[in-house]
Amino acid sequence: RSRGLGDVYKRQVFKAVADPTRLKILKLLIGGELCICDIMIALKKPQSSISRNLAMLEDAGLIKERKDGKWCHYRLSDGAVIEMINLAALIK
Repeated sequence: RSRGLGDVYKRQVFKAVADPTRLKILKLLIGGELCICDIMIALKKPQSSISRNLAMLEDAGLIKERKDGKWCHYRLSDGAVIEMINLAALIK
């Protein structure tokens, strides 16, 4: 059985949200766009760790990046991400 691109995308999304740090980043971004420095402070993690996790979330299509000079700002890609996070909270 061949797997379509949809299956690959779904696996990428679930892998991205399976990590506690990445899930925390998504929850932070529910409040709106944040600079990477704000995310580092909120999670008390080094820049290298946050950047790696942001890259995985961006590759999965869950967040978008906006560059402003030397600063990078991140936001959720769309409202469906918020719905996904809220639904995940219902699973115990």
